[in-house]
Amino acid sequence: MLKRRSKRRYIAVRCDKFVKTDNGNGIYNSGFALSLTRRVAELYGFIVAQQSSIRDIGNSGNTVFVIRCNLNFLPVVLSAIPLMNPPALVLLISGTIKRLRMNFEKPTFQNLEEQNKCRIENRFSQFNFL
Repeated sequence: MLKRRSKRRYIAVRCDKFVKTDNGNGIYNSGFALSLTRRVAELYGFIVAQQSSIRDIGNSGNTVFVIRCNLNFLPVVLSAIPLMNPPALVLLISGTIKRLRMNFEKPTFQNLEEQNKCRIENRFSQFNFL
């Protein structure tokens, strides 16, 4: 039987702890994946932590890290991320790193909220509701 390569998922995670600042510039530190692997090992065991194959891909900004994990163990990894100390926040999940970076560059929810707020204020300004 042919061996098939396992599918992977790429996760963008925000965590402030693992960034060292030097003159205002962030320095990449690969401690995030190691800390996440340890947390998965504490919660689910060492074998599951190794099978999930958590790897650092890089960071997109000062506090956003991109990690890779096995698709079969994605729920395990996603449940361990908020239980880290300090807790981390999952921003995006994608099947390819290219698509993850494309989605990461789209406008954020705050920009959309500000645009919609301006539209609402302009539409109802004559009634003085706001």
